[in-house]
Amino acid sequence: GLEFLRACGWIKFFPELQKLIGCPQDPQWHPEGDVWAHTLHCLDAFAERRVGDDWEDLVVGLAVLCHDFGKPAKTTHEADGHIRSLGHEAAGEEPTLTFLARLTSHKDLIESVMPLVLNHMRPRELMLGKAGDSAVRRLARKVGRIDRLARVDEADRWGRPPLTPDEPGGGQWLLEQAAKLEVTRQAPKPIILGRHLIAAGLNPGPRFKEILNACFEAQLDGKFAEVEGGEKFLAGLLKK
Repeated sequence: GLEFLRACGWIKFFPELQKLIGCPQDPQWHPEGDVWAHTLHCLDAFAERRVGDDWEDLVVGLAVLCHDFGKPAKTTHEADGHIRSLGHEAAGEEPTLTFLARLTSHKDLIESVMPLVLNHMRPRELMLGKAGDSAVRRLARKVGRIDRLARVDEADRWGRPPLTPDEPGGGQWLLEQAAKLEVTRQAPKPIILGRHLIAAGLNPGPRFKEILNACFEAQLDGKFAEVEGGEKFLAGLLKK
C-alpha cells in the first residue's frame, strides 16, 4: 500500500511519509537501506505478528508506521564515520501528531499511539542499562501498555534484513519485568489517594497534589506496594 502511494505520486499528500524516502541510515545497523525501506520492513514484520484484535493492531500498526518520523527532522547526521539519528524519538512528536490529525479526530487513538512512538527505543535502553523496577514502572506510567510497546520494539528489530535480531530483545525483556510488577497491560495506579490524606487528618487544599505526587513517586520507587505500607510512608512524610 505504501509503495503504491509512492508509485502513483499520492505520497506527496503525506509529507511525513515522503520525507522518509532517501533519509540515510548507517549500513552497519540498517543494511536494508533508508528510513523508508526500514519502515516498510517493520510494517511487514508487524503484519506477520498481528494479534487479531482490530483496535490493538490499529494502535500498534500506526505506531510502527510513525516510529521513525523524527529521523528526517534534523536529527540525522554523520559523525565519526557513522550515520546517527540521536533524539529522533522526541523529534517524532510533531510530525506524528500532524500526520495522525489528518487521518482521524479519534482522541483515544492518537493518545494511544503517541507514547509508543516517543518511547520506542526505551525497551532496548532499559535492557542494556539493566534497569530496575522503578524504571519499568515509570515507563509503564508513560506508555500505559507495555505489551504494545514490546510489539513495536519487536517489529523495529525485525525490520533490518538481512540482519536478524538477537534474542531475547528489549521488548521481551521488558515484558518479563513488567509481568513481575503487574504492569504489562496497565499503568501503575496510585495506592495513596485523597481519602487517605483526609483520614490522616488533612483538609483538602493546594498541598494535596504535592503530597499525593510524593507518595506516588515513592510507590514507583518501590518503597511500598500496598495500602498499609503507603499509610506508613504518608505518616513519615507528614512528620517531616
